[in-house]
Amino acid sequence: TRTTSDEQAEENLKQYEQQLEDKRREREQKQQERNMATSLSAQLLVKGIQPIEKFTGADEQDPLTWLQSIDELFDATKVDKLDRRRYLPMYFGEDVKKWYRSEEHNSEYDEFKKEFINTFTSSIHKLKISTKLLNRRQGNEESVQVYYYDILALCIRLNPAMQEEEKVLYLLRGLKPTIQQHVIMTNPKQSKELFEYAKRVEAAASITQPSSSSMTSSSMDEHIDETTAALRRTTITQNNRQDTRSYNLNNHRTQQQYDNTYNNRSYQPSRRSSTQLKCYNCHGIGHYAYQCPSHLN
Repeated sequence: TRTTSDEQAEENLKQYEQQLEDKRREREQKQQERNMATSLSAQLLVKGIQPIEKFTGADEQDPLTWLQSIDELFDATKVDKLDRRRYLPMYFGEDVKKWYRSEEHNSEYDEFKKEFINTFTSSIHKLKISTKLLNRRQGNEESVQVYYYDILALCIRLNPAMQEEEKVLYLLRGLKPTIQQHVIMTNPKQSKELFEYAKRVEAAASITQPSSSSMTSSSMDEHIDETTAALRRTTITQNNRQDTRSYNLNNHRTQQQYDNTYNNRSYQPSRRSSTQLKCYNCHGIGHYAYQCPSHLN
């Protein structure tokens, strides 16, 4: 019969062997990572490409944008999808590696990327992207091309599987009104179709109405000179008006004084000297005929 001590010793041996096996696998994995890193670094060195930063899971890191940069690196070094799945964890930070080692993950590269994005894209991060997308408007001097690709990038960051109809709505709502009204009439169904219509409208507008930014320095100087001359004319006109008002006011006062003097003279009763009175009855001086003493007698 086996004793309890024998069973315990056997269990301890199994645990020890398991620990050795785990350490061996860990060493092999690290060695494999070093070999892949050496091979990849050599390819990067030959092509003159800088290695990308590790993904640490920080708030300022967008997992989708980071994966796009990784895929660009893999495309440049011609890494196939099978190797991409093995290479990707090499660019994880320590905290992200804990997540990676804590459970089994899909061996397919595309499926693993979806799992990675869902894990490290927080709801707050999605809310920020959604708000930015809703508030995005094409600037007055911004080209359709710059606006178009920025909106598409935000759409992919918000939802990598976003349908074309939703992308078209986001693109339409932020277009400049002068372009938007023409594009809506065409009723585009695809984002690429909308892009082509908007570019044609923009090109037509640039021909009929040159942008103000194309104004040369000489025309700017002429515009400034015209503005200065207009201001001077306005100042002179205002001064003339003030002088005219002052002149009219003085004339009005002088005329009023003259009229008052004339009126006073006109309404004063004429006083003739008594020595100028002559009687036609007695031809005497100093009284009228009806006052003549000879007539009264």
